[in-house]
Amino acid sequence: MLHRLHVTLIALAVLVAPSAGLSQHEHHGGHHHGILPLSGTSGSQWRLESVGAMLHAAWGASARDVHVVGDNGALLHYDGRSWRGIRSGTRNDLIGVWGFAADDVILVGADGTILRGSKETWRPMPSPTKEWLTDVRGFSPRDLFACGAAGTILHYDGKSWSSMESGTDALLFTLWGSAPDDVFAVGADGVIVHFDGQAWSAMASGTEEWLRGVWGSSSRNVFAVGDHGTILRFDGSKWSPMPGGESRLLMSVWGSGPDDVWAVGGAGYALRFDGRAWKDAGQIATMPDDGHAALWCVWGSDARSLFAVGHMGAVSRFADGKWHADLSGAHARLTDGWSNRGDTAVISGWVGIVFERGHHGWNSMPTGVTRVLNAVSLRAPRDGLAVGHEGTILRLDGTGWRPMASGVTAHLSDVCLAQDGTALAVGNGGAMLY
Repeated sequence: MLHRLHVTLIALAVLVAPSAGLSQHEHHGGHHHGILPLSGTSGSQWRLESVGAMLHAAWGASARDVHVVGDNGALLHYDGRSWRGIRSGTRNDLIGVWGFAADDVILVGADGTILRGSKETWRPMPSPTKEWLTDVRGFSPRDLFACGAAGTILHYDGKSWSSMESGTDALLFTLWGSAPDDVFAVGADGVIVHFDGQAWSAMASGTEEWLRGVWGSSSRNVFAVGDHGTILRFDGSKWSPMPGGESRLLMSVWGSGPDDVWAVGGAGYALRFDGRAWKDAGQIATMPDDGHAALWCVWGSDARSLFAVGHMGAVSRFADGKWHADLSGAHARLTDGWSNRGDTAVISGWVGIVFERGHHGWNSMPTGVTRVLNAVSLRAPRDGLAVGHEGTILRLDGTGWRPMASGVTAHLSDVCLAQDGTALAVGNGGAMLY
């Protein structure tokens, strides 16, 4: 017998009853996961499962092989067509990602977490710290640097990770280097430290603003960005302020060359440097201008293919000379759900979002629509219907979701698909479809 889960919440979480037969998760303090009592049902519990995440960083072997990391162990992969959730094996926040090939990617995050692997296989690496790690960069698989809280800097020599003396106890946000003996790390209170191959030393930044991103086209052309529109440039001898940042929070900077540099940050806005001046590139991701929402990272494979990720699962992709909002599956307003007594569940939501939960967690399912989907009903894991705004009806036929002609423009609010294939959809204005 099939059972319906009536779920109405604003993303980031799904409440799952154990009776659905889905695997249990342990409670991890400090994260949005836990055990919630199911009122009036003795011995039963609700489980809070994360669907959405704050996305922190992106890296790819190419424009068709991109990894994005986020809170609560979130790990997404883009294959050039769509985004898919990957099981990272951790519930710790993942904040930094870097790699050398499609099959050699490194992830770092909370509590000193370091993972290495690819696709569905990720293995933890012994870490010498419990401090949060915020970024990782490298020059070869045997020459890696990671930075983080309390001035933490780690180095990997091909055998193990070891701590380095940074000379600061400030939070270090990110790293960039032109060579193993020319590495920069930036952080809180305007801190910049530099590694010359022998030791880390402090550099005069000329600011006390928090610096959150650093990137360069060479050792004599390095950019750092941060709070209140701070933009600094290093010419090989000293750091100097640059105009153009206005007063916006700037979280990340990346470029394809000295005359094509992007910076992203608060409220989804971006700036672009053309080699002469920084110019406002507008809001490339829709999010509130509340002082908190921001794009956390920008990364590209080349000048034509860039990705920006951040607040509540936002993903923007630069292609064909313009930015496109992608549906990463990391954030959506959820409206309805269905499950059987096995290990399958499906939920629907706004902007055409459908998630499916299988053995490896929640994954987004392409639907081809962007309208709100109000309800979903299945009679088998790959046989069902979804309905939504403007008469939208989708059919899951074993290979994917396909549109069906409804003949109405009314918003459809619910649907029921019986075992014999009989279906009933209802909606606004008394609409009733068989």
